[in-house]
Amino acid sequence: MATVTVPGGTGQAPVTYTYTSSAGLTVAQQIANALGAASVAGTLTQATSTSGSISTPTPTTGGGASDVIITGSGATTVTAGSGTGGNYATYAGTSPGNVTVGAGVQLITGTVGGSFAATGANAEIGAIGGNNTITASAAGDTIGGGSGTNLLIATGANDLIVSGGVGDTVSAGSTGANGDTVNVTGSSHDIVFGGSGSMVVGGMGTNETVSAGSGPATIFGGTSGTYFFNNSTAPTFVDEGGANTVVGGSSQVTLFGASGGVINFSTQGSNPGGAVLSSAGIGNETLNAAGSAGPITAWGGTTGSELFVGGSGNDTLIAGGGSDTMTGGAGANLFAQVMSHATGGSLTITDFSATDSFGLYGYGAAAEQSAVNAATGSSITLADGTTITFVGVKVSAIASQIRIG
Repeated sequence: MATVTVPGGTGQAPVTYTYTSSAGLTVAQQIANALGAASVAGTLTQATSTSGSISTPTPTTGGGASDVIITGSGATTVTAGSGTGGNYATYAGTSPGNVTVGAGVQLITGTVGGSFAATGANAEIGAIGGNNTITASAAGDTIGGGSGTNLLIATGANDLIVSGGVGDTVSAGSTGANGDTVNVTGSSHDIVFGGSGSMVVGGMGTNETVSAGSGPATIFGGTSGTYFFNNSTAPTFVDEGGANTVVGGSSQVTLFGASGGVINFSTQGSNPGGAVLSSAGIGNETLNAAGSAGPITAWGGTTGSELFVGGSGNDTLIAGGGSDTMTGGAGANLFAQVMSHATGGSLTITDFSATDSFGLYGYGAAAEQSAVNAATGSSITLADGTTITFVGVKVSAIASQIRIG
């Protein structure tokens, strides 16, 4: 168990909230820290109210911070007072609250949950616990769910949504080119929906689900999850070493691999855009795109073991160093070996067919042709010790399908 403490009103004890998890408390903790610092500095003015339409109190110290402590659970609207250096509201009710804050007001809530809304620009709402519904409808708002199960909705531009509960539902990226950022901190089983605006989602945990909208979307994967890019116009997925499922739509998805990561990629729709994978460069990676109907381009790294599996489109699978295994799937595929700083690697191609081609690049045309001519079985050995093996196929039988230089 841990606590967040904010100053109490004049002559009152501090308000202390106890919570069971530190996940998702970034927003609430920042507000509590600011209130505490103002109290220590002697620049904090506080007042108490039950409910209704209220303003933060006028500070007794010019430019000081002001905080209104709300003790009732009735509908309350808080607007920023005048002459303040910071406008705060603290919900200290004992039953679920119903508070709306205007522009520039920062609200910290307790552990009983409730319905909270930011309707003005640059407002903040930080929940500590309970099950909350928190909305942000203006630009530049920040909302954070606590350790409960939360519904977080942002309909403005440039909003920050911090999801830290278990099983949160988030709706973001609703409008405009200046989109929203979703930070999922140490949680699991969350669902995030995007809209027509841009969206960045990071900090994912386990068993997460993201469904992007039509706007640009960048997703940083967690330990496990399923990520639908739908019709996102600029979809990007950044693996962070987990085992994740990525479903592409009409636009080409840019994938960034990670050491130890597994990306299972598929496509949906009648005109799939496929994907381009940039390897992490080191470590073991897997891209399984057997469910993709769009073209796949995958670049291998310099060390480690990589497994690339293409789909039914025309794929391009490129090996560097390390120990790589490639399966092209249906379509007319290009397999390639590019000279790497690492030497003595290996590439195994499991399903080379009459519609496929293979390229050697960076070793010099003469050396590449010599290695192909010298092959007597299913393998080519290059001057740096790198070997390429075509399972079940002799090199001499596919010589016309090999590109040199």
